[in-house]
Amino acid sequence: MAGDAAQYAQQEFARTLSLMSEADPDRYLPKARAPMLVQCARLDTDDNVRACPEVYRLAGGEKRLAWYEDDHTFTSIEAMRDRLRWLEKYLKLRPMEPEIVKFLQH
Repeated sequence: MAGDAAQYAQQEFARTLSLMSEADPDRYLPKARAPMLVQCARLDTDDNVRACPEVYRLAGGEKRLAWYEDDHTFTSIEAMRDRLRWLEKYLKLRPMEPEIVKFLQH
């Protein structure tokens, strides 16, 4: 009985790993051709801090790596500003900075 449970657990673990591999970024990042902004937070979890440069390394196409004194939420002004500028540039959006400055002044 215990052997059956252990075998079932091993099979489920192998099945779970197989399912997870379908969504593994290692499979898709090298094929990326769209410009990519990789934002890394120095105050994030240790695993994410270590993984961020690897995400950048794996990414194909045009890319930029940016580090922030921020946590996983990326709510710092610098991180938000960089995201807006990236989106403006690559999605051809109108500049948002003047609107933000105007909003903050009121």
